[in-house]
Amino acid sequence: MSKGVYGAEAIEVLSDFFASAGMNATPVEGEPAFKLVLGGEHGLMPAMAGLLLERHQLITYVAAPSNCPEDRRAAVAEFVARANWGLPMGNFEIDLDDGSIRFKSSVDYENVGLTPELVRNVFAPAAFTMDRYLQGLLAVMFGNTDPAEIIEAIESDAADIVG
Repeated sequence: MSKGVYGAEAIEVLSDFFASAGMNATPVEGEPAFKLVLGGEHGLMPAMAGLLLERHQLITYVAAPSNCPEDRRAAVAEFVARANWGLPMGNFEIDLDDGSIRFKSSVDYENVGLTPELVRNVFAPAAFTMDRYLQGLLAVMFGNTDPAEIIEAIESDAADIVG
């Protein structure tokens, strides 16, 4: 395992992680962060990974490709609450004002330093989880799909019901 780093070296670890994974991550101007678009099994997902340098924290967000229409936000909030129940790492978030939905995962690397392994262990579950739930999320956002039924289908791996 690599030795962990802090400060500007942590930004380099994050940059190198994306480069070595073949991900086209763009630095966010003036911030210790990168943005990119992930191609998942169920669609494209905007993503961001950033460092809170003074707190020694890495936070990743993988977002839904579009915002939820206002009239479906209550149903999507139910979907988010049901999806979050029992998740071992990270959580879904919905902004009820603009309808944006994202999955957040983070780690505090104080006393251990940031390593490529920590970046992978934070970023990969966020990407995987958003992709796993994305098709159902979109069905709730843009249809009349019942949140409880779609979560049950996703979590039982009944892909034919989701699609």
